[in-house]
Amino acid sequence: MSFAPACSLDQLLNLPAIKVVLDQTSLGTPAPTMPTHVLQGVIDEISPVESADRMVESFCAAGTSVEYTRDRTGTHNGLVPALENNFDPWLRLRFDGIPASSGCTTDTVLSALLPPEN
Repeated sequence: MSFAPACSLDQLLNLPAIKVVLDQTSLGTPAPTMPTHVLQGVIDEISPVESADRMVESFCAAGTSVEYTRDRTGTHNGLVPALENNFDPWLRLRFDGIPASSGCTTDTVLSALLPPEN
């Protein structure tokens, strides 16, 4: 048994009731009020880097301090091991009471798996 769709995906996503829910639950909406660190793979096959770029731009425009790292070799699942290299030290500093830098920075690195350059 097969079912023919009653409408296309575009039509479904633009239905007013669906659009309201999607707009309210979109990643990055509203912008956070606390400092944020974003890690994104440039060649991410699931979540395109352009989406993260736009999200970070909207955060910065809203006044959120963002440290954004773009990984040139990072795929979607390939960045999971890099989280420890990037977020563990960043979070430890926050929990130790050391504030994040204010403003927005973007660094594009070869690989977030490599130790950060000083």
